[in-house]
Amino acid sequence: MASKRKIVGNTAIVTPESSDLERLVPDLQNWPKSWSFEQQDIPFGQDLVKIFTPYLLHLLDSGYSRKTLHQHRDFIWMLGGRLVEERQLYRELRKLDARSILLRYIDEQDGGPLLDDRSEREQGLFDATCRKLCRFLNAA
Repeated sequence: MASKRKIVGNTAIVTPESSDLERLVPDLQNWPKSWSFEQQDIPFGQDLVKIFTPYLLHLLDSGYSRKTLHQHRDFIWMLGGRLVEERQLYRELRKLDARSILLRYIDEQDGGPLLDDRSEREQGLFDATCRKLCRFLNAA
């Protein structure tokens, strides 16, 4: 991809000439609102987007096909929505930061949380995305 990225610590800084991420996820800044059940969910969703953004940039640099990139993007969006839902259901999670909650729900072996109304194939693909995300976060 044509974008220029500089990694500082754990955070990717994207130069203005990079529109790759905007093409992959044009609505990224709207994700927190799309996941929210109530207004107080939005800051948590924004924190998730901050965690997901370096990973999405990493995917762009990995040479995946457009179809694969879109699949990973969609599963990351689904994961964010699921984490907001879990935080709604289990109020004790509200005491934890976004990264801690994320790492409670994904791991390098099982993948991610069980999705409702998804085929075994879709669950397997979702789990693969979650495993990749977990490896990325643990390596950072």
